[in-house]
Amino acid sequence: MAEHDTPLLPVMTLGTEGAGKTVYLAMLYKALFADYARRGYVISTHLHVAQTLNFLAQEVNKPGLDWPESTSSIHRDLDFSCRVSIGGEQIEVLRLRFYDYPGELLRDARTRAELGDELDERVASAHAIIVMLDGREILALLRGEPRGEEYVNQSLVPIIQQAQRPRCPMQVVLTKWDLLADAGYTLREVRDRLIEVNIFRGLLYDRLSKSGKNRLIPLSAVGRDVVELREAPDGSERMVKRQGRELNPINIDVPLAVILPDRVEQAMALLSPTTLRKLERKLARMRRRRTRKGIHLFGRTFFESTAEPLTEAIFLRFLDAPTAKFVTTLVVSAFRAGSAQRATDPEGDTPESDADEEQSSAMSAQAAFVRTLAPHSEQVMRLLMDAFDRRVQRFENDCPGWDLAEGLADWERRDQEVNLS
Repeated sequence: MAEHDTPLLPVMTLGTEGAGKTVYLAMLYKALFADYARRGYVISTHLHVAQTLNFLAQEVNKPGLDWPESTSSIHRDLDFSCRVSIGGEQIEVLRLRFYDYPGELLRDARTRAELGDELDERVASAHAIIVMLDGREILALLRGEPRGEEYVNQSLVPIIQQAQRPRCPMQVVLTKWDLLADAGYTLREVRDRLIEVNIFRGLLYDRLSKSGKNRLIPLSAVGRDVVELREAPDGSERMVKRQGRELNPINIDVPLAVILPDRVEQAMALLSPTTLRKLERKLARMRRRRTRKGIHLFGRTFFESTAEPLTEAIFLRFLDAPTAKFVTTLVVSAFRAGSAQRATDPEGDTPESDADEEQSSAMSAQAAFVRTLAPHSEQVMRLLMDAFDRRVQRFENDCPGWDLAEGLADWERRDQEVNLS
């Protein structure tokens, strides 16, 4: 796939200094540059970026007090290429661009004056927002410590303000999850406490109207039982890495895995009832032709006849042209697959052969992709999306308490019971 044809999804991480934005990117690259865990894909980046991230990962791996320094005045793009292997060749399928910036930008007035406009532009053009909450500060909130309340009332406010602006999908990442888990807290307990915070609850209400699933993702760059909090001479607590403990990051790949499926789900939600009816009628006409050639070329024929109006009318408002073409075709293919399962022959005959029907039914929202982007593109995209789907499904099964919408509904129910009592 030619580089200029590869969809590029800008991703914006929102978090204050010390939340772990840069450490996350370093450990993400370390975990995914080779497929030793058999995820089904790898990520690559430019050599100088890889060298920087490798150095940061080594700092994380050292026992003791040493941690990578927070990003200072440097703000830069970090591009990652998602690749799958076919026939011994790694093929680029998707590019992700993370913007690394000093966390002080969200709070410090001077830094904000220097870089604030660029940050606003990056947020507005993002395809995914990752809100990064500092797990150490959330632990303090759960314990009723003053620093926890200060974090919520000061540091969290500019994060929420930025996260409310774009319409793209948003996930909330809880960094340093190991501290909370080692202290005995469950994800559901943390979620419920966060939803009690007015500004956080307001963000969730705002996001429910803009995107699909909003997840709370517990993430640790080091894993359980690696870090302990020790009291320093000045009375503060320091995060200290224990000697002889092997790092075992938790959910380091999940924020990446949800980006494309969530973007596609949001794009499908943008289809108006009128557009859906037009697609349904076109599908019905094409199915009545009932030729094997028509069935075999169904995806391409359908794409060529509908992609242009769909792209211009819906997706080009907020997507670049290659990505708009990419997402449009996926949405059309997904809709086609769903309609194929519901359709019946208007004359009462059975639809296509069992093999054709089975093939159509097997095409899911994340399985049928653009045939025109590159040779083997459908196979390549299916491999990547299946890998993402498997990981997201495993996360949702293994981490009860991830669903922020569910948590919001629970809070409303409890609040109503209190008001009625």
